[in-house]
Amino acid sequence: MTIERETFQLTTSDGDDAPVLRGMQADATLDGLLYQMTLRQTYRNETDRVLEVVYTFPLQPQAVLLGFAAELGGRRLEGTITPRAEAEAVYERALADGDAPVLLERLDSGLHTANIGNLKPGEQIVLEVRQAQLLRWDQGRLRLSLPTTLAPRYGRPADAGLQPQQEPVISLDVEHAFGFSLRLRGGLADTQVDCPTHALRRVNDVDGLCLSLAAPAWLDRDLVLVVQAARPQPSFVAVAHDARAPAVPTVLMASLQVPQAAERERIALKLLVDCSGSMGGDSIDSARRALHGVTGTLRAGDHLSLSRFGSRVEHAMRPTQWGPQRASQLAALIDRTDATMGGTEMEEALREVLDLPISAVDGICDVLLITDGEIWAGDALVQAARGGGHRVFVIAVGSAPAQAVAVAIADATGGACEFATPGEALEQAARRMMQRIRQ
Repeated sequence: MTIERETFQLTTSDGDDAPVLRGMQADATLDGLLYQMTLRQTYRNETDRVLEVVYTFPLQPQAVLLGFAAELGGRRLEGTITPRAEAEAVYERALADGDAPVLLERLDSGLHTANIGNLKPGEQIVLEVRQAQLLRWDQGRLRLSLPTTLAPRYGRPADAGLQPQQEPVISLDVEHAFGFSLRLRGGLADTQVDCPTHALRRVNDVDGLCLSLAAPAWLDRDLVLVVQAARPQPSFVAVAHDARAPAVPTVLMASLQVPQAAERERIALKLLVDCSGSMGGDSIDSARRALHGVTGTLRAGDHLSLSRFGSRVEHAMRPTQWGPQRASQLAALIDRTDATMGGTEMEEALREVLDLPISAVDGICDVLLITDGEIWAGDALVQAARGGGHRVFVIAVGSAPAQAVAVAIADATGGACEFATPGEALEQAARRMMQRIRQ
């Protein structure tokens, strides 16, 4: 099996030296549907110069930032939320005065950039980010992922709001250490937990089930955990504690499962698969397997098309009514699908597919996009999807898919998003997605 090892390294503002990211440690808890995580990143200046360090990294786009702190020279300082322009001005003044300021920026693309000023030779700093996320049961499972790297993206980083000094520098050789632990509490302590990306160590104690990495790991692929319910979970209560609101120190929220809608017997579906160069290796293999999984769910009377894109768009199968005679034709087209079509002109491809004439079923046309999402210009793509009059469903593949792009497209159109990393069952992911599409 081909393993994708595309990683960005830590860099400095002038690009001359790369101080070492000593490692990252993530400690999380899952209590009901409330997922909380503390992420600690340790940096050390191993040069003989005073440096300004810039590090761009991904976090879950759906998460809420709870806190930010920095530890330097035995002191711990808590961060405050400040408008971007004001924060940048304060940072620049402190930098000019010779202080050691820290600035954390959250970009619209789901990326974060840490700027660390005046890091002295031999000095070490720890940045701590606390976040929380409310998860959702999806067909009897919870999927947790921790983005750990940025795969190369097509286009201009400025389209995602990055300034020149924030643009990541690519390196295929750099290895940053990574540690992770997760404690499952409450009703989830006896559930089945699988990790298709890393080897895990499991320990049961009085506080529940604790999972941790069983072997040394590196920031070269997203960490994925799948929690499978042992029995139906019709409801959950999330409990949170607020130390800064003594009048209301505990907050409870009930989460109820919405019954599934009735299935539609027939659908009108446009398949759009990313065949750009970034999909090489595991990603395009995953895309082919997902497409074969889709074909196994098609029914007589469904309407279907298949388009492939990279630098150009190729309509491999024009809109047609599905039947047994089409099965072998589509299977051959899928087997010949490869990552040889150049750049990722996803917006143009989506617009062309949205314009394809197809017989709507119950007034609904759907698009199923299979991609790694590795583009910088996500906002323009979301706008194109929102104005197309179709629900857009996304299966995001690869070791480090661009989660924010995939989620934004689906949310903007009333579709859904499924992530499938190498090691996960792609055919099952396709079947789950087709079940959503038929609702």
